[in-house]
Amino acid sequence: MKLLLILENINIVGGIERVVNMLSNYFYNEFNYEIKIVSIFSQKDDLFFDFAKGIKIVHYGEKYRTFENKRDENIYYKKILEDILNASEFDIVMTFYTHISKAVIKNKKIIGNSKIVLTEHTDYYKSSWLGRIMKAILYRRADKFVVLSEEYRKLYSRYLNNVITISNPISFTTDKISNLKNKKIISLGRLDTSKGFDRIIDIFKLIDYKCKGWKWEIYGEGNQYEILYEKIKDNGLSDKVILKPFTSNVKKELLNSSIYALTSRYEGLPLVLLEAQECGLPCISFDILSARPIIYNNINGIMVSDGNIEAFADKLVELIEDYDKRKKLGENAKNNAKNYHIDYICNKWRELFESIL
Repeated sequence: MKLLLILENINIVGGIERVVNMLSNYFYNEFNYEIKIVSIFSQKDDLFFDFAKGIKIVHYGEKYRTFENKRDENIYYKKILEDILNASEFDIVMTFYTHISKAVIKNKKIIGNSKIVLTEHTDYYKSSWLGRIMKAILYRRADKFVVLSEEYRKLYSRYLNNVITISNPISFTTDKISNLKNKKIISLGRLDTSKGFDRIIDIFKLIDYKCKGWKWEIYGEGNQYEILYEKIKDNGLSDKVILKPFTSNVKKELLNSSIYALTSRYEGLPLVLLEAQECGLPCISFDILSARPIIYNNINGIMVSDGNIEAFADKLVELIEDYDKRKKLGENAKNNAKNYHIDYICNKWRELFESIL
């Protein structure tokens, strides 16, 4: 089977890029698929993730750009698709960003007989109502539209009949679990407004006096670093809320932590929650749509009404003060993570591919 995967920039360190890395390596190594990855907005190999040597990666050499109107955008992507596609070259074309998905569908004739599989990695409500209408019109022309959770599938299935759920796989498995005794709360992700790391500072300043010795470590890089750094300093929390650079050894840091906290305003599917669960961590999260398939309230974690800083602080204190509760939630979290192991997820992908060819 020959697969073409199209995304923005394979060189960046992001959730989508990590998923493309994991899927393509598994497809190549375990299923013997031929894999070609087209990275539109990159100019050379500067890869953070390791790819199997037989996977072909093409950097299209463009710089990221915005467009004055949809017509210019479509012309731009049409030219790219004409350059990279041959009507008979691929069995399946997969896309990993919304605007790329739309461009592929608008220029479906260029694809020829290849089957089209679109994937969505962002929150349903991140799109405007007009954006959702455009998806309703365009995405029905795809062979399959893959979303990350049943909640998203139900929303899209109101106007599309080609939607299925395949979650992203977690990046590692381990037979170890945290002992949950280190006084460390952990959060990981890109430092931008969507991740809500500014909320961490608001939460911790409410509970600082109740949790002596505890620290909250944030691992990531991004355009909000200076803003977060200054807010932490202004609130006198520099030795308690600590910004750390992105780590390639996520498992180690999770195993050395006792609570995972997700403060995001929105997510596609927060893989960091699943990775935390794989390490036996109890998770606490604001009640965003994408966290609901992962956290079952008071069973394997805690969900708090979105944006309610005071409630989040109160529930976090409960976890900090109750080791037995951390242990119980962590054990159930570990069991839940099994549903996201890569063997299970990639076999679902193979079933999908075989069903549409």
